[in-house]
This record gives sequence, C-alpha cells and structure tokens, in this order.
Amino acid sequence: FSTLRGVPSQVHAVIAGSQHMKKVLRKILPEHVLVETIYHHADPLLKPHQAGEDSLKLAYIGEPESSKFIKGEIKDLNNVSFKDKEINWREEIRNYNAHFSARVDPTKSVIKLSNVSALGAVFLTGPEPGCVELLGDSYPFYLNTPLTQKSVSDDVDYLKSMVGTKLWREARAQIENVKPNLTLDATARAYENLILSQL
Repeated sequence: FSTLRGVPSQVHAVIAGSQHMKKVLRKILPEHVLVETIYHHADPLLKPHQAGEDSLKLAYIGEPESSKFIKGEIKDLNNVSFKDKEINWREEIRNYNAHFSARVDPTKSVIKLSNVSALGAVFLTGPEPGCVELLGDSYPFYLNTPLTQKSVSDDVDYLKSMVGTKLWREARAQIENVKPNLTLDATARAYENLILSQL
C-alpha cells in the first residue's frame, strides 16, 4: 500500500473491493481522493447449477497451486480449472452444489461469492471481510480459523452432513439475498453513480 501514498493528484477516486478495504485505503490515500466500495460482480454467463441437493458436490474453481488444500487430501473436494481448454468450465461447475475457498485475505474481492450466487449454490469460505460484510456473521459455513488441514477437512465433513437440511437452505437463502448486489448491472450502476458524482 505504500505506493498508493504517491497517487497522482489528478486521480479523483479509487475503487475498493470491500468496506474493509475502503477503510484501509481511506487511511492511506490523500483526502481529495474519493474511496468507494464496489463489490465484484458475478460472471454474467453463469447459469444455475444442476447438481441437486441429495449429496455434497463440492468444487474449488481455480488453479491447484492457488490453494494448499487442493492436493487430494480432502476426498470430497474437487478442482475445476478455468484455464483447462478441454472443458467448458462454466458448464462444468454446474455439476456442483457447493463451492470452496480457503482464503482469509482481507484485500481480495468477492468474485467467488458472486459466482456462487449466480449458480444458486452454497459457499464454504474463509471469513474474509467482503464475504462477512455481505453474508453477515450468522452465515453458517465459514471455515474455522486458523486454517489447518484437519480443520478444513472437518469443515468439509460438516458441510457434507448438512446437505439439504434447513441450515443448508438458510445458507443458500443468505447468498440469494445478496445476489442482486453482485450482478453486472449492479456494478455498472455503481460505476455510473460514482462517475456522475464527480461531474
């Protein structure tokens, strides 16, 4: 963040991916720079999943090197690469009713949550600020921290035991409630409002 202290004087605004990062950036950037939170939208080409809710079908969408937990030790956790030219990853991930992210990085955007909302799935995630801001403290499927192989494996087992239950449906409803804020249209409106405020 030290490089942000030298932000050019002609910059009017900086976009933060969460309210948490907005607070961090507000402390660093010059007073004349507006800091606004715009949550990352879902991929508009995604369609609802077709996995049903009879059993856990859990996937990590990304590259194996991006998570130390995607090495095969957790048997119920599958990996779908969006760089694999042999598959249409947008169609492939419709085969999963739950998604996984073991990040606790406060600087990251909420794109994984956004995509989960478009898929109508459930999210097993680290309690990153952006996710907690949107889903609330009561969301039932945050990973326990600190993240260890055992704790993550236990959390996956717990999620597996909850498939199709009332708690599972409540979690899905919490994600559904934030979906309108995570669409491409919502992002476009947020940018439009930001630009108009600077005219």
